[in-house]
Amino acid sequence: MSKPELGNVYVDAVLSRYSISYTNGAFIADQVAPFAGVKKRSGSFYVFGMEAFYPEDDYRRPCAWANEVRWDVTTDTYSCEEHALVKGIADEIIEQEDAPIQARKRTLKYLQDKVKLNREIRVAALYTSGVFPASGALAAAAKWSNYTSATSVPLTNITTAKASVFSRIWRQPTHIIIPPTVGEVLALHPDVLDITKRTSPNQLTASGLPSVLRGLKVIEPTGGYTDSETDSTPTEIWGDNVIVLYIEPNPGLDTINTMTSFVINKGEVRRWRDDRAKADYIEYSQTLGEEIVCSGGAYIIEDVLA
Repeated sequence: MSKPELGNVYVDAVLSRYSISYTNGAFIADQVAPFAGVKKRSGSFYVFGMEAFYPEDDYRRPCAWANEVRWDVTTDTYSCEEHALVKGIADEIIEQEDAPIQARKRTLKYLQDKVKLNREIRVAALYTSGVFPASGALAAAAKWSNYTSATSVPLTNITTAKASVFSRIWRQPTHIIIPPTVGEVLALHPDVLDITKRTSPNQLTASGLPSVLRGLKVIEPTGGYTDSETDSTPTEIWGDNVIVLYIEPNPGLDTINTMTSFVINKGEVRRWRDDRAKADYIEYSQTLGEEIVCSGGAYIIEDVLA
């Protein structure tokens, strides 16, 4: 991990109002794996069956008991882990820093972004782990980037994904995750252009897509990651998969959700002083666990680009 040594912090006064800093894009983990507060690091939650959809015989004959119904319940488990990073800031750094550095503030932001980056990667990996139904890799002719092929039908693919989710949870899916690289290609597809030209410009996403597509709210994750500190070409975390899913923003009792983050601590900052090191330390942590709680709540359209 790179360290802000004294020589890195003391900046020429001429440049005291200018600096270059790379920051990550928009993370979506909090949106697609919403929080449910818990008190213990591990535990169980109830999962009820599909009996509500079965029409019971409710006819009662004179002097007879009403037909007794039943419902089944099973349990599933969750587990929370702490994710934390810490950074020390030497007294010399604070004493010599110029305005653009703001070592304490910048260090906290850096730690937060790092922890949230790891969370984004975990959530994306869970969604593409093979638990959810998927299309399989689209054939070359069916890729969304193949504008001239009769079998390149992204809107039909999305409709199929919606039907898959609905058939499993009996809820219309609410959102669609479209990474920006995919979005920019999809926005130029003839099928989508026909919709876009009838959409107000202020209702388009950054990629040029309608903010609502086939009744689904479009989510465009822009986070990236590199394989090493020296790698200068970040990779999109969500790849070129498109995910149609159902999101319950406030999961709790008697709700359906696709993925839930069971959380003890959404974000905690600890600061302390080490006089021996002549440094202040800042730590940022989250204590939570992401769990797929409904395997039918999402559908993956895989490898949509050539």
